[in-house]
Amino acid sequence: MKVLFVGESRPAQGTFFYAADSTLSRYTAGAFEKAFRVHFRDHLEFLRYFMESGCYLTDMCVEPVNRVKEGNERLALCRRGIPRLTDDLRRWNPGAVVTIKKTLGPLVDLAIVASAVECKNYVLPFPAMGHQGRYERELTETLIRLVREKIVSALL
Repeated sequence: MKVLFVGESRPAQGTFFYAADSTLSRYTAGAFEKAFRVHFRDHLEFLRYFMESGCYLTDMCVEPVNRVKEGNERLALCRRGIPRLTDDLRRWNPGAVVTIKKTLGPLVDLAIVASAVECKNYVLPFPAMGHQGRYERELTETLIRLVREKIVSALL
């Protein structure tokens, strides 16, 4: 694994990144297309490219939290995922982490420190509520940076 993407949780409505063409997968695919100058015919082609590039998505929370209001309760649920994420980081030893939601950044940083894995955490907004373009732009820039740093390479 080269890049570990960390999200909050799978959505309660079932539009999981790997299972369906979700908002997150759509804007992530758009960033990959721009960064690597490729075009994906469909969701499965993108997922294949994502995984073959050494990328993987995991979540802070095992259970969906998107129906829990933002705030202390939701953050507490995410905080419970730090030990599991710490173990995942040790096991996978990624070259970089991409955190998909600004409020998760400090929690992921705690897991990185606890794991003793040397990697940078790139924190991006979740692609919703007007942040879609920003997410895609920042992820594109991050992917290009990871190629320059030789953490990821474009597939032919």
